[in-house]
Amino acid sequence: MPVLTPISVHMSAAYVAARSNESRVQAVLQSTGVVSGEFGLVEAYKQKRESLVPWLSDEDEKVRAFAAQYIKSLDLQIAAEQRRSEEDIEMRKRMYDDPSNEDDEHPEE
Repeated sequence: MPVLTPISVHMSAAYVAARSNESRVQAVLQSTGVVSGEFGLVEAYKQKRESLVPWLSDEDEKVRAFAAQYIKSLDLQIAAEQRRSEEDIEMRKRMYDDPSNEDDEHPEE
């Protein structure tokens, strides 16, 4: 996952403000690298979100605005990815659940 250093945040905010290229900057920052586990993206997005929190109190208004907007975007992505992961887990349980286990729950008398 790319590290959001002070320089990268200031450069990102300046680039967005100067050229209205917010979607390009977000696409670059969106990169997470390799993730694993059912909630790997959720955790990656949460880490990325936490790394932006200090920039909400930056002295540069452009940095604060960029960080606030990007955090809102990450919050939506975290929620969507959490739901998707939970749905995938539930679907796999339903698809691969062993029907013979149902008989064990209701033993014949």
